[in-house]
Amino acid sequence: MHVDAGSPSGARDCMRRMWSVVNPGSRRYLVIGLCRGKETLQPAPALLHSLLLCSCVFLGAALASPALGAGSAVSASEVEASVRKLAVRRLNGAAQRDRELREVASWVASQALVGGSDRATVRDRLWRQGVRDFEFQPVTVVGSGDSLVAAITPLLADSAVDWKRYNRFAVAVATAGSRWSVSLVATRRVGVLRPTSDGEQLVLRLPEGYSRPRVYATLPSGDVVERPAHLRGPGAWTLEAGADPIAGTSLLELLADGSRGPEVLAIWQSLGGQLKQVSGAPTPRLGTSPAGSSSLDASVADEERRTPREGRPLAANPYRQPSSSAGLSTAQTGETDQGDVRRIQALADGAAWVVGAAPGPLRSPQPEDAAAAEEHLWRLVQATRKSRGLLPLRKVAELVRAARRHAGDISRGEPFGHVTSSGTAMERLHREGVTVLRAQENVAIAADVAQVHAALMASPAHRANILDPDVSSGGFGVVLRRDASGRWSAVASELFAVVLADGDGDQWAGMVLNRINDRRRSEGLGPLRRRGRLDEVAREALAMLIEVGSTEFAPDQRRAIAEKARFHFLNVHRVGVDLLITTDPTAVDQVAHSIDPGYREIGVGIVRLQQPLRDHAAGALIITLVFAER
Repeated sequence: MHVDAGSPSGARDCMRRMWSVVNPGSRRYLVIGLCRGKETLQPAPALLHSLLLCSCVFLGAALASPALGAGSAVSASEVEASVRKLAVRRLNGAAQRDRELREVASWVASQALVGGSDRATVRDRLWRQGVRDFEFQPVTVVGSGDSLVAAITPLLADSAVDWKRYNRFAVAVATAGSRWSVSLVATRRVGVLRPTSDGEQLVLRLPEGYSRPRVYATLPSGDVVERPAHLRGPGAWTLEAGADPIAGTSLLELLADGSRGPEVLAIWQSLGGQLKQVSGAPTPRLGTSPAGSSSLDASVADEERRTPREGRPLAANPYRQPSSSAGLSTAQTGETDQGDVRRIQALADGAAWVVGAAPGPLRSPQPEDAAAAEEHLWRLVQATRKSRGLLPLRKVAELVRAARRHAGDISRGEPFGHVTSSGTAMERLHREGVTVLRAQENVAIAADVAQVHAALMASPAHRANILDPDVSSGGFGVVLRRDASGRWSAVASELFAVVLADGDGDQWAGMVLNRINDRRRSEGLGPLRRRGRLDEVAREALAMLIEVGSTEFAPDQRRAIAEKARFHFLNVHRVGVDLLITTDPTAVDQVAHSIDPGYREIGVGIVRLQQPLRDHAAGALIITLVFAER
């Protein structure tokens, strides 16, 4: 299709239509975020990764026009200066021109005259110039010199892109006979990231407000690992960023905690242990690789850290030695799941959009469309886990409701992140009355849910959440939007969790004991030994408490508990009894008896409330701890 970019109306028409016709691979791409965390003794990286809040917005449109006559009344330098002034007004007030980006913008403008470039090739060019900024935005227009400024103006006014986020930019003009092109490339840069001379490390400096940087890497094998960061001084760290020793290219992401939680700041490739400045291998194309970032919000305390899993990867390659394409998702095979279309025949024109086969129809999204998109995203994740031999997730209604609330907050215009008006991921789960050992959250905005899944899988940190072998439950929420230009997009929130099953709470007892003993070790004390008889005493005390509907032990009840403990162990000198009713199992850290050096044995009783108990919602844990000294 040819559009005369010399006409403002033609540019506006092209902007409306390019979403689906001119460059279907260049649709507004993605905002992704990830939160990952645990409310247990060994939490993951601040509910970042919980979920990662990475944001990518994709516009990157090239408007093609027929060759126009020569004789332009303006020079290339004048066009460049005009577009630069326009960019300064649209971008962050502190946006700076960048030399490396200038080289990229010149290349993009030249490519536009000989066929154009997609987002993946622009990302590769950024890497060739040493630019690792996670969030970037290319805009290119082709036409006559006189028409370029008018043609690019509506693109820079597109409300789908938050131009104020970008603080580095460059503008370049290229000509070929009677055809001109102008390109703007903008990025969002947080901190300074420089490689060491040997390429095995990066020196990172972050501005005030950012802390705890870390690197996630998808290795050539497809496994995801976390690389450490070492504090060098105030606001400065050294990152282990070399590639895996095995042959191949690794994809690395830099995260740090900002005001809204974990945020992806940079992404790059490494090859053979050296930071990859020149990338010869093709990079993931649009729809398989995130291209930008926003803030990543943590929902657990900053002091929480991921506990190493004895050298195991955070996630494993789901595409290693697949026996057939039967276990692959539609995003992996590139084929449309016809079964999806049949199952949602009632949606008619929305069915193709749901499976990523066509743009959104010319109508507003309906609840049925959102339900179908939600189900399709669920099937994509399940198929991806199955292809790796991981157990399927169990869909939990409470997780679904929490995810929908999160997606709804963002769809109504709240800042993209894991912390919204409904709280953090953990707070949303608590409000639903579900208690979890661990919870991880991904959040994304993309053209459709197939793009959501492909982009999250291409991001090392988000991929780790999806392929975490330790999570067993999940719930996704999808809200659909249609902007003023008629373009559909999906706001998706994915929750992965280890949820306490219905029952007497035995799944939690080991976790509570481990947390208590970890605290004792930090105090230089020996571990407590769990005694079955003391467990019985603790559980009987809980049953009595629930039967009478009380939320505390009376003094005579505490004495009765102590007497029962002495009955089982005649030489007991001292008994301590603690009761907690909480949705946060880490509350056991506040129990003073747990670090009393005199106690050597413990009994643990835990019950999960099936119904509300006074001020405590269903799903809360009632924990009774009985300590004994003898």
